[in-house]
Amino acid sequence: MKVFQDGLQIAVLPVVPKWREASVLIGVTPPPGYPGRVEIDTVGISGSRGPEAEAIDTSVVAGTLRVLDPEEAAPGIGVARTPLRGVPSARLRTTVRLGSGGDPNAVVAQLGSAKVPLRPVVSGWSAAEGAELTLAGDLPAELLGTTGPDALTPFVLRMPGAAQAEVVESYFEVPGRPETKLALAPPEPPPVLPVMTAEITAKGPNDVTLAITLDAAHARSVAPIAGYEVYVDNSLAATMPIPGGIGGRHELTLVLTGPHNVEVRLRPEDPGRQTDSVWLELGRG
Repeated sequence: MKVFQDGLQIAVLPVVPKWREASVLIGVTPPPGYPGRVEIDTVGISGSRGPEAEAIDTSVVAGTLRVLDPEEAAPGIGVARTPLRGVPSARLRTTVRLGSGGDPNAVVAQLGSAKVPLRPVVSGWSAAEGAELTLAGDLPAELLGTTGPDALTPFVLRMPGAAQAEVVESYFEVPGRPETKLALAPPEPPPVLPVMTAEITAKGPNDVTLAITLDAAHARSVAPIAGYEVYVDNSLAATMPIPGGIGGRHELTLVLTGPHNVEVRLRPEDPGRQTDSVWLELGRG
């Protein structure tokens, strides 16, 4: 089994799966300090070519994000039936965060007077509290005609013994080709070097402790570094290689007596990139 990212192999596992079907779970997390919404337009999986399914997704919000018990009163909040008018078929997909109980195989979506059974889209799912499970169900023909109400009220999810289960998201899926494409994502900023700081943290009679910190938390894209060098009075005193490194804290002990000048020079892996340095003056009384 091999895993590729942008055409480059990033992982390999010496095992041949015996299963004939598989589902793919993809998670995307923004960099620390840059929260935001991430949209995935296309995911490619190698294999024999099959018919290309075209579908239009329309996000819908349930009247309450709490999954109700089968006979519990529902708020009078529904969803517009516009995406369902005149289409030959439609499906409701929803993701539920499970609570401490309930039967995920018995989830029902109530859309007005219609009740649509929903089933997990994958097998082998976890029923543990806090697990998220995606379910789907085909909508009946009575909801798809050109005539009928403008809204389906209420729109809620129901499950026996729901026990604080929550609706994460829901959407209608109907056949067709979207009229608009997602805008291209803005280009990523060029990678930058970690911010380097250096300071003398301790002094002994014949030595000092030099602390060097490389902080890359501020950057969305980080240029790798080869390491750093320490110079004492313009003479090379220490070299610390960090192949591919991007950050961290390092401490060195230097044997020094009397006053000196200490310089720390950052060395990027790319020799054409501008380097960085920190200059310290060490005085002795």
